[in-house]
Amino acid sequence: MIRDVIINRLNILGDEIRQNMAQNNVNASGRTSKAIKVVTSNTNISLVIGQGDVAELSSLERGISHDEGYKQYMAGTLIPAIYKWSEEKGLIFPSVRERKTFSFFAAQNIATFGSKRYQENVDIYTTARQKAIADIFTECKKEIKNIFTNK
Repeated sequence: MIRDVIINRLNILGDEIRQNMAQNNVNASGRTSKAIKVVTSNTNISLVIGQGDVAELSSLERGISHDEGYKQYMAGTLIPAIYKWSEEKGLIFPSVRERKTFSFFAAQNIATFGSKRYQENVDIYTTARQKAIADIFTECKKEIKNIFTNK
């Protein structure tokens, strides 16, 4: 069945992305790789990350540009995100004040220069995604051919 082909290949793609994340050290707190999953409905099949509470799939490769960082910094969302990440990562600070100070300066750095991943630009999902799309098309063509030849 075509639906099964797509779901199976997206599950494999999720595993490939997790492996690429581990190989490229792009799994800061571990939440992102744990949150990659296939979501289905009557009309849609998607590979997503979490419920919108973790990184967008595209940010795995591109990171945060200085423009995006600046917007998040000015909107007041970047410092709390870094603070929360530092807790989840298990970074130890002598006091809450020092954790807040770290979050403030890390946010300023991202707002000025972009994240480290933005500067490095590693291939976490692009190649794997392109291969998955090609595989899905190939398998679906076979399934469709079988449908018409087995009538």
